[in-house]
Amino acid sequence: MTRDLVFAAAGGVLSALLCLSLLLAAPLPLFMVGLGLGLSQTVVAGAAAVGTSLLVASLPSAMFCAVVLVLPALALVRQTLLARPGPYGDLEWYPAGYLAVWVSGIGAVLVILAIALIAGYPQGAEGWVRDNLAAAIRQLGFFDGEDQVATMVDLLAPMAPGLAVAMWQITLVASGALAQRLMALMGRNLRPQLDLAMFRLPRWMLYAVAATLALALAGSGTYGYLGRNLMIVVLIPFFLTGVAVVHVISRGWPQRPVLLAVFYAALLMFGWPMSIVLMMLGVVEHWINMRLRMAGPGGPGPGAGGSGSGTGNT
Repeated sequence: MTRDLVFAAAGGVLSALLCLSLLLAAPLPLFMVGLGLGLSQTVVAGAAAVGTSLLVASLPSAMFCAVVLVLPALALVRQTLLARPGPYGDLEWYPAGYLAVWVSGIGAVLVILAIALIAGYPQGAEGWVRDNLAAAIRQLGFFDGEDQVATMVDLLAPMAPGLAVAMWQITLVASGALAQRLMALMGRNLRPQLDLAMFRLPRWMLYAVAATLALALAGSGTYGYLGRNLMIVVLIPFFLTGVAVVHVISRGWPQRPVLLAVFYAALLMFGWPMSIVLMMLGVVEHWINMRLRMAGPGGPGPGAGGSGSGTGNT
């Protein structure tokens, strides 16, 4: 028990230091603690992360660490480890599809908080984003002249909060998947590895997308801005579904690891255009469920997690 506490506290300290220096790597230690030692030790790690941020940096840094890193990790670890007895004496684990819904919900909360904090700016939330984005682009020094800066601001500002949070959502998913793989290699994973290629979203997720689209089109000012950015984070589970389709299609291909490496390299290189294609693929898959047919008579396999089954409440 003492060793587990030390490991949890060390993981929290490392997460805090990464949060202050290399944010995209910060969730990994917390997920390793959670998926290897359980929720109670994740609470210890989260407290260590917030405390370290407060000691090393400042109160705003500690609050940022708590809201953006620790609370999402705690929520996802809790849901991932939910299980109930199955009809044949085995455990039914919380469905992977609903974990993607939780990622979407976390993103929505972060977008709402961010826009609420800047909504009182004289030019509104988007005005605040434009002013600060322009200053940041000028500081980078990659663009010559105000015309190029203005073009980049016009391109990014309408969706900047949503894009930033969407990147964080994907970071959380990637960190959780990597943490589970590492814990499995060490023989410490508390939940069997997920077959993320076969997860399914609940049907009502499309209604959530439609609601954010309606807010984006019908809302004015801050409400319209909120709708546009919420729509991005609500679409992230469909992006993950599109990635899952690629994984299923590639099963049985020769040199599959190399082809998947090329796929992810292209995703990094081409960024959002390719992400939009994957989101559209995910929406189509949501309706026709091609992966189950590709998986063959054996079905999705253990750990897939259907849209209607699961443990606990969402």
